[in-house]
Amino acid sequence: MEQTKILTTRLWWNYWRSPSYGYGNLFTVLSTAILAGFTFWKLGDSENDLQQRMFAAFMFIFLPAPMLNAMIPKVLRRFDGPDG
Repeated sequence: MEQTKILTTRLWWNYWRSPSYGYGNLFTVLSTAILAGFTFWKLGDSENDLQQRMFAAFMFIFLPAPMLNAMIPKVLRRFDGPDG
């Protein structure tokens, strides 16, 4: 439990030092959540409604891709030390 507290504190300090990274991830998650939420709004049982549900599931499956694209450069910069 103590390690979780320490790592959470370090993570929040990291977000504090580079707010654009956190805001970018927040925008990505919120925009996808809003779009998926409105996809499920007032759906019925028709074929078109089933396609809307499948589209929302498709978006949630591919949500990690933009987040990974945002994380990878940050991780690579962290590990790119003097010895390469």
